[in-house]
Amino acid sequence: MMHTPNPTLRVGFGVESLVALASSGGIRVYYDHLNNIQLDPAHRRTPLMDSASSEHKRKRLCSSASNTSANDPTAIEANVAIKRHPDFWFDDGSIILLASSTDAFRVHRTVLARCSEIFRDMLLVGDPGPGAESEGMIEGCPVVRLPDDVADICRLLKAIYDPLIFARDKEMTFRERLCYLRVASKYMVTAIREEVITYLRSLYPSTLEEYHAAPTFSEHSSCNVLLAVNTGITCHILDILPTAFYICCLLLPRSVLLEGEKDADGNTIHLETSSLLKCLTGMADLLESRHTFIDTDLCDLANANVCGKGNCHLAFLELVNSIHEHKYNDINIFDADGVFDGTGGIDISANGRAPANAPPEPSTDVGPIKRHSEFWFDDGSIVLLAGGTEAFRVHRTILAAHSEVFRDMLLVGDPEAADQEMVEGCPVVHLPDATDIRRLLTAIYNPLSFTQDKEMTLQLGERLCYMRVASKYMISTVREDVIAHLRSLYPSTFKDFVATLATPHTPDLWYNAFSAVQAGIKYDIPDILPAAYYACCLCPVSILVDGVRDKHGNYMCLESSSLIACFAGRSSILALRSIYLDAVFCSMANGEGDCDDEDCRLCILDLIATILSSHLLDIDIFQDPGAFAGILHFSGLCNLCTAAWEETVDTAKLVIWMRLPECFGLAVSWSKLLNKGQALEA
Repeated sequence: MMHTPNPTLRVGFGVESLVALASSGGIRVYYDHLNNIQLDPAHRRTPLMDSASSEHKRKRLCSSASNTSANDPTAIEANVAIKRHPDFWFDDGSIILLASSTDAFRVHRTVLARCSEIFRDMLLVGDPGPGAESEGMIEGCPVVRLPDDVADICRLLKAIYDPLIFARDKEMTFRERLCYLRVASKYMVTAIREEVITYLRSLYPSTLEEYHAAPTFSEHSSCNVLLAVNTGITCHILDILPTAFYICCLLLPRSVLLEGEKDADGNTIHLETSSLLKCLTGMADLLESRHTFIDTDLCDLANANVCGKGNCHLAFLELVNSIHEHKYNDINIFDADGVFDGTGGIDISANGRAPANAPPEPSTDVGPIKRHSEFWFDDGSIVLLAGGTEAFRVHRTILAAHSEVFRDMLLVGDPEAADQEMVEGCPVVHLPDATDIRRLLTAIYNPLSFTQDKEMTLQLGERLCYMRVASKYMISTVREDVIAHLRSLYPSTFKDFVATLATPHTPDLWYNAFSAVQAGIKYDIPDILPAAYYACCLCPVSILVDGVRDKHGNYMCLESSSLIACFAGRSSILALRSIYLDAVFCSMANGEGDCDDEDCRLCILDLIATILSSHLLDIDIFQDPGAFAGILHFSGLCNLCTAAWEETVDTAKLVIWMRLPECFGLAVSWSKLLNKGQALEA
């Protein structure tokens, strides 16, 4: 027997919802629920009930119906008022089902009982049980009014009288099949329920072999995937949920995942809150597993240089770096055309050799090239070729001196190699992106172009591009300089942090904060994360969820794990604020301070009212004077109370700052976090 679902509660992704997420395990946000007929155990009929009892019940029903017909005029008019259904009115039917409207269905009681456990227990139908009302007799047949609408009763009867309906109707929509499942589950029509569940399992299988044979992603609409998750939970089809959740994470845009999607009828399909959290945490866990079991092994394989060939080694390094740069957060790891098995990039087999169907080795004769105006040195000893045309003639020894990757790749420049491409007597190395090569060479030949950028003309996004190239080619000096710049923007000491707060809250600031969070995670700089996360939390919740564009139109958004950290951090900071600010203010209003002036007490009450009305969910507590200290200028408090108020604000700032790493789930203290960062650098 199915249970009635919990009441529905819709929540947005404001701070209010964060509190709900933290404190409530019973919030349910979903598209529909079943109006179940629940049978009182006293009314359940089993095959063991003796025939005498059944006969007594039949006589009682007939007697009751006869009395009703004789004494109640409304029962007589029922024959006139009802609307016979054209498809389900059988002249030899033995029971009449009334919909919530006046539509009537005359069907066969034994057929209902044979297919539906609910009707089997409800019959002989003279005792309909809770949720279904007896309406007396019509044309000599007992009448039962059901709480369902006409469409659901039609589905129920189609499922009973035509169990091959799914085989006949190949074009039946996904939503319609779920409607059949809902009705079949409600009335326990086992055959139809199993039919729909089999269909769902074909779309969301539980084995990898079946997953590869399942329909392509193009056949999964956003609404269908959301409905599949909700249905798997509501109807207890647990084995479809892993695949359904995975497809949700893989296909649905962040906005759809968080806000839902409207179906063809204009109804918004939502995930339950618990399901949404499973998606977000699942994406983070999948990425962690991918980095652990795939990326790390690929890096080890690239460094091993199994075949010993320089070109193959370089190709493998480029493949790994391309995945790391462009598909770092891609969880599409199971599909044949996914990031790791797809044909869109270089393919190297597991033993380090080029695949059997690889193209022939390139000719040593390089076609027309375009010399770079800045990085073409006449005495250069190696040519870096980007995109097959743009060329950079530079010094092999200088590259090797600055880059560990080029130091290990010097064999590529061996002019004695028989298959070595040459340009003007210099060996050629193919690299994928001209812009990245320019950054690489700028960092090596002109490092002061950004280390001495005191006016901050170089934007953080561009600096992080240098960071990416420096990490890719292991240029430690450039990496260290960008890390130092990040630490100046998102410091780990309270004094330095307060000095950064003068920057106004703008989309560019939020864009930089989002970028810093991603850089701190990707490049193992944990000490910048508390301040960077805090800066993210200061932006509007809509931007925190949907992402932001800078003034150049570049888009940036947080990953799922970072979004969860921000939500948790906001809740934790609000909780600390309530303890160290709000509660202390209230105690001052209650006369627990050193001042006993009634005017001051009234002023404090007024200040608290202002905070509750204008700054109830404000976590911007570090600004000076800020929302909590700035209002004192108009308060009229005495000097003693003003000093006590300001001391309370300053104390709260220090306490929350010291616990900021803990708020975002990074470490229990700043010292632990800094030790972690030092260990990673070592």
